[in-house]
Amino acid sequence: MFRHPRLFLSTLNAVAPDGLILPDFGLLGAALRLLGYRGPVVAVDHGSLLQLSSVSAWKRMRLRLARAAARSPGYVHVVVSQAMHDEVLRRAEASRCTLIYNGVELPLSPTPREYRPSERLILGIAGRLAAGKGIECAIRAIVGRNARLRIAGDGPYRARLESLAGELGVDTQVEFLGWVDDIAGFWRECHMALVPSTHRESFSLSAVEAMAAARPVIASRQPALAEVIGTSGVLVPPGSSSAIAEEIDRLITHPELLERLGLAARERAEDMFDIRRCARAYARLLDVQTMPQTQDAGRRDSSYVDPAEELRQATPEHA
Repeated sequence: MFRHPRLFLSTLNAVAPDGLILPDFGLLGAALRLLGYRGPVVAVDHGSLLQLSSVSAWKRMRLRLARAAARSPGYVHVVVSQAMHDEVLRRAEASRCTLIYNGVELPLSPTPREYRPSERLILGIAGRLAAGKGIECAIRAIVGRNARLRIAGDGPYRARLESLAGELGVDTQVEFLGWVDDIAGFWRECHMALVPSTHRESFSLSAVEAMAAARPVIASRQPALAEVIGTSGVLVPPGSSSAIAEEIDRLITHPELLERLGLAARERAEDMFDIRRCARAYARLLDVQTMPQTQDAGRRDSSYVDPAEELRQATPEHA
């Protein structure tokens, strides 16, 4: 692109005249707009604003440039949760900010995995093994419990997490599987999912994938995760191994709750996170970019489902 920008842009204008969807809210979209790409640019923000305090000065400058470009005609800033939308509003950067939830493929007719108190409760975590994911809390939570933790993913924290499991004497209860290709198959082997993040999340694709498989979720109590799981799971204080352990004990004692929450999780995934609904939302967004009135600040796509009212009516931690 940068060695032959004119050739790149002429090719892009020819093969994608109706618009681009970029999976990152960064400099690429800003550069394309400034260099002369004529179609609409839709840049998807997966949490850049939540990273500002922990990234380099160079990355912060790049994000500021991207947000400046988002105010130009034909450039749309998409966020993946109401929590992110609220953060953008708080920073007074909401011009052309549109909310579209991420989507996943929905397995056909899944059912909650049956659990008997005489067997081990199988918990699953899927994602990158890195700082802020809270996986060490999950490992500590299964100490002394009839539970097994399956971890799909890899990353820089894997060695220390394996070491922690050994130190706590639960290495035979924790499986480090690395990255798995069949994520639906992974969740079929689990009774429920854990998302114990200690840093702020903008969404949780792993939670949604588990919900699509009719698996309930124990997640950290923070805005985006509460928004994703609603009343189909359980919220616990971030960083609290004891709270996770208490919920494990509760579910071991009340296996009927696993089934009820699992069915609710699947229903919520169907209602809010179907990949087909997500795709239609992006198609509509590209279609309406020729109509300036649809670019009002803070406009929400019609696929948006506001969780605020249901969160006021119910407390997930007492589901």
